[in-house]
Amino acid sequence: MDGILGNVIERDGARPLYLQVANLIQERIEAGDLLPDRPIPSEKQLVQEFDGAGGSGKPRYGQVTVCYAESEEEAKKTALEIWPNGGMSGPIGQELAIPSHYEAVAELLTADQVAETVICGPDPQRHAEAIREYEQAGFDHVWVHQVGRDQESFLRFYAEQVLPEL
Repeated sequence: MDGILGNVIERDGARPLYLQVANLIQERIEAGDLLPDRPIPSEKQLVQEFDGAGGSGKPRYGQVTVCYAESEEEAKKTALEIWPNGGMSGPIGQELAIPSHYEAVAELLTADQVAETVICGPDPQRHAEAIREYEQAGFDHVWVHQVGRDQESFLRFYAEQVLPEL
């Protein structure tokens, strides 16, 4: 297997490339090539592998999970309430069997733990920097996943403060 993804991408296959890549990464995890508590390939390395496996010239999508609120504390509280799985690192975030197991783990988390992976608060520079990291890695599309019920304020914040920073 060459690189992270290997040479098994079907460039003209019926399955979208992003699903093929996700499955190959999962296989690498199961084979022990990508180990828990070890550095995983960076976004930049994944883009290079994607390009080398036939993705060159095709769109590259990344996702940033954020929680906009008027204060960082309010955002952290909302993120913990609505998106506690943001604080579930490693295999626990994918391997729990039923929803009640996720709920039990979520009760053990703190707002600060969730905020380690969810950009929380009203600082436009933090939001813009998270998007820039994907841009610098070679992604050409970044999906911003807003956690929270106040989508209107989030959209206004991005339109007026974050997007002008990019």
